[in-house]
Amino acid sequence: MSKEFFNGRLCHILLCRDLNYLGVRLDEMWFWVGHHAVRFGKEEFLLITRLRFRPMPESVNSLPKAAPGSVHHRYFRGSSTPLQDILGKLRGDEFDEAEDVIKLGYVYFLSHIMLGQEYCSFVPDWLWGLVEDITTFEAFPKGTNIYIEVSMVWLNQRLKPKPKLENRNRRLQNRLETG
Repeated sequence: MSKEFFNGRLCHILLCRDLNYLGVRLDEMWFWVGHHAVRFGKEEFLLITRLRFRPMPESVNSLPKAAPGSVHHRYFRGSSTPLQDILGKLRGDEFDEAEDVIKLGYVYFLSHIMLGQEYCSFVPDWLWGLVEDITTFEAFPKGTNIYIEVSMVWLNQRLKPKPKLENRNRRLQNRLETG
């Protein structure tokens, strides 16, 4: 029986082996592992997460907004809400409706667990409208969104190679090109 786990050290080691070379598609990352260049793209993301890809909406502005009376307005007055406030509310036991705990759980799960936002991060406005309608929430292309946000934006922007690793990346790139 296989066990699924998250290993932060393994992620760190892998990200230190990130290859940056010309010709790589923008929607994939390459790593140098055990004398091999290893790709991480949509196919690998799909195999790991089992989240499906569908076309994204033209804009998050086209998604339904959180209306007055929504869970966002009832508990947080419709204002910008950090994840730590949602977690605090989930730890409490006073909810107006039974569905509210599920909706707040969806917001927390998508923001913190799937998108990797920190507790001090504010929940994106579009997410509040999305959880109000379970059909819209289920139809939303979570795999596409999470792949774009986490793999391509978050990892590439926040975990840029350190300057001293750039020389090593160039040497690895030369090895790949020369065979």
